[in-house]
Order: sequence, then C-alpha cells, then structure tokens
Amino acid sequence: MSEKELAALPASKIYFGSRATGYDQGRAGNPVTDEDDAVIQSFISSFQPAAIVADAPCGTGRALAAVVGAGHTYRGADISSHMLEECRSKVPPGANVDLQVADARSLPWEDGSCDYLLSIKFLKWLPSDAVVFEVLKEYRRVCHGRALINVKIAKEKPEISLREMRDRIAKLVDRIMLGSAARSIRRDAFEGMCRNAGWKIESAQVNKASNGIVYNFILS
Repeated sequence: MSEKELAALPASKIYFGSRATGYDQGRAGNPVTDEDDAVIQSFISSFQPAAIVADAPCGTGRALAAVVGAGHTYRGADISSHMLEECRSKVPPGANVDLQVADARSLPWEDGSCDYLLSIKFLKWLPSDAVVFEVLKEYRRVCHGRALINVKIAKEKPEISLREMRDRIAKLVDRIMLGSAARSIRRDAFEGMCRNAGWKIESAQVNKASNGIVYNFILS
C-alpha cells in the first residue's frame, strides 16, 4: 500500500482518543451491529475446543468475551493503540489473550498458526479492491482454518431504498469526518478475490437489518 493509500485509512489517524473511548457507546443499539453480533456468536459456537482465534482488526474487542468465554485463545491486532487499550480493559483475569498493534496487511503471527479468524466492519474502509485482496491473502497466510468476513456488498438493483439513502448520507458524513467513506465491493469481485487468495466460500448470509447491503461470509 502506498503512503497515500495508507493515509486514506481512517484507522491510521482517527481511532484514537475519544474516538476510541466512545466507540462502543456509539455502536450500541444499532440493529445491523446486533444482527452481526448474533452471526459472530453462531460462528464461535462452531469452533473446535481450545482453538486459536485471530481477530483482525480487533478494535475494542467486540468478540473477545465470547471467544475467551468459550475457552479459546484470543489473538487481537489493530492499527490503533488506543482501540487496543479499550480492548485490553475487557480482558478477564487468566484469559489467554495476545494483543498487538499491527496493520492487517502484515499480521504478527506465523503462517497457519490460527485456527479461526474474524474480520468485522473492516474491508469496507480499505481504499481499493487491490488492498482488500492483499488483506485476504494475509488472512489466509495466518489462518489455516475458517474465517468469518464481514463485507459491504454493492447492490445491483437500480432503485434506492430509504436504508440506502441513509447509507449515502452516512458516507458523506464519513468523508467529512474521516477523510474517507465506506465503500461497497461487487459480490462477484469479492468472490473472485477470495478464490485467488486461497479461500473457499462456505456460505454468505445477508444482514437483513442492513437492507441487503452487509453480508457475512464464512470462508475455509
């Protein structure tokens, strides 16, 4: 990724200070988030015992409690040290947790060392499909098992729903506040990137609350 592309990533300059400390509160009560959380819980329930689970980027650790509560090892990486501080505050005593500041394009774990991987609300912030592909390859490098990848998929229908109109307004707000806007990925393009990165798509579940915009893909 070029310096210009890196600078376009909101997490590289925004998710610090109050943006990190207020992140969980700002997400509370969002029906899209609630539905995605249910998908995350279902995915975790399918894990083999004592698994090693990568969460990249982990943000404030939305999946941490569920992962360690089920007896698994949690590995979290995030480009923002402040988001990691929020995540670290949630680690229960005695939990097997490793948190590191890292770019998702260069994760700090050995090849094939993770059994499962989570990537939620992240790929939409990457500046191009080329960067998404780079991240998918890195996910495949560290994870020999299955992954849950949350993706914002571009809709093919020409009509614009109320939910999509709100989404467009949110994009404008994102661009003003973050210097970048969340972007959608064509489904066929994403599926092709997965195949070329060495992933097989097991399933794709649409988040109904997102009005068909957000998908949760299970990869293996």
